[in-house]
Amino acid sequence: MEIKVQKRTDNLPLKREEVECVINFDEGTPNKEAIKEIVAKALTANMNLVVINQILQQFGSKEVNVIACVYKNPDAMKRMHKEKKTKKAEGAAPAAPQ
Repeated sequence: MEIKVQKRTDNLPLKREEVECVINFDEGTPNKEAIKEIVAKALTANMNLVVINQILQQFGSKEVNVIACVYKNPDAMKRMHKEKKTKKAEGAAPAAPQ
């Protein structure tokens, strides 16, 4: 896979760097975690501080356009991106009868 960084913008108030890049690939479309790893490696950043905002691909194309943010520290990332809620446990209370 090959990555080309098209635009890099430092956002000092939010303590992050906003990146737009194009990733070319030969085989199947890479998943979000693989793209996150590729972006982190290309920017020499910690993978845990990279957030993928958008992945765009034309049908049948062998390239994806990626918009991502690379945060300076974990605290800045936690302020902007909330943890995803997990699904309820299977032993949760059943729905109310109708």
